[in-house]
Amino acid sequence: MHPTVFAAWTAVLASCFSPAFAQVSARPAPQRVAPTGAALAPTFPVSAGWTPLGSFEVPAYAVVAPLSSSRTLVFDGEHVDVYDAVGGIERRVCTTGAFRFPSFIVADEAHARAWVAESSLDAVWEVDLVSGAFAQVASIHFAFAAAVESSTSLVVTASPCGFSCGADLIRLDLATHALTTLGHVPGASGPVAFDSTGGLLYGFEADVVPQPGELWIGRWSAAQLASGAPLTAQTATKFASRLDGNSSIALDERSGHVFFAETDFFGGSDVVELDAEGRRVGVVASSPVYVSNLACVEVASSGPSGALQAFQPRGMRLAWLETDFGVSPPRTFLRTAEPARPRLAVTAHASGRVELAITGAPPRTIAVVGVVSAAGAVVPEALVATVPVRLFSALPVLGASAPRGVTDANGALALSMRGLPHATSVLQAVFFDAQGRALATSAPVTH
Repeated sequence: MHPTVFAAWTAVLASCFSPAFAQVSARPAPQRVAPTGAALAPTFPVSAGWTPLGSFEVPAYAVVAPLSSSRTLVFDGEHVDVYDAVGGIERRVCTTGAFRFPSFIVADEAHARAWVAESSLDAVWEVDLVSGAFAQVASIHFAFAAAVESSTSLVVTASPCGFSCGADLIRLDLATHALTTLGHVPGASGPVAFDSTGGLLYGFEADVVPQPGELWIGRWSAAQLASGAPLTAQTATKFASRLDGNSSIALDERSGHVFFAETDFFGGSDVVELDAEGRRVGVVASSPVYVSNLACVEVASSGPSGALQAFQPRGMRLAWLETDFGVSPPRTFLRTAEPARPRLAVTAHASGRVELAITGAPPRTIAVVGVVSAAGAVVPEALVATVPVRLFSALPVLGASAPRGVTDANGALALSMRGLPHATSVLQAVFFDAQGRALATSAPVTH
């Protein structure tokens, strides 16, 4: 079979049923030898407004979960390993004894535990991340995805009845290991994520290759989850519709933005960003192969946490897997990227004149440069606005006299000031759209 056709049909199976079904259908010899480490090189393209941070290979068919300090928990079907930031195995947590096709891995690092599922024998294991001890806690047929609901429960999506018979949403009690079916929805099992209010996002799927624009993301509120009423497609609120694919969902809790992998079954995948109302913001990256396992990764080790937006402070990044099923054995890479933050450069001349140069900003947006005394600046950066998105800024206020202008088509702008008003000033550029919504900030500059 031609590699392009093979990859397309593998992607069809992977999205419509689960990655495990695609793997069984193509089933080359499992490739489970992990790389020993490689340079973290930005070798993949991203869209304007994003910066690639790095990429490294993980075993084919692996599933991953982010950990702190830019580490990653990887389940390759036989081993659970902690990878370092550049793709080397920092520590082997445990070995299950035999290869099984991975379904998902989710981690609760605060309690040093993780849960992994496989679709060969339908096992769900709980893993102690410190001791490496693991034990089967449930059996779920054709489990596909999971999300941590609380410290006491997971919600798992699965197709326990098999093919073309819908999917179940199942709660796993982490103390008693009891399984409770929360609802049943049409289509193959889809991706799942919780928002900051406890609402559940779910990617509705088709049983076969979907028609263009057929798929959608629905949401059930925390109250619906607590009510005990069955979750159905009819009771879900449409968060986003007219999607062409939906293999994975990730949520940036601080901004409310949702990222999902939209798979064009015969032409690759897009990583798409939606705003908090489900409106399409844009494409983060495009890939000719299958994209899965999106995650919003918190990397800040101290100070305030950042949003996965072009605001300061930095501290969030987006991770995803890209798998090429068109080669044998398939190859899987973990990619990471972050929003590109605009840059502000300050040049003071002997005459007292100060030139401000803005680059890398959103095109044709209103830029306002705040200037405060270093003694009055907030250090570390503080939250100063919450509508319509959370804006992180070193400046407590943007005065009416602050220098301002409109960036050009390349996101650049030159401004000037007669002089700086303080012996040591802190400057920061904040960017707004025509409706006054904050879009980005530069890093603060002291001069």
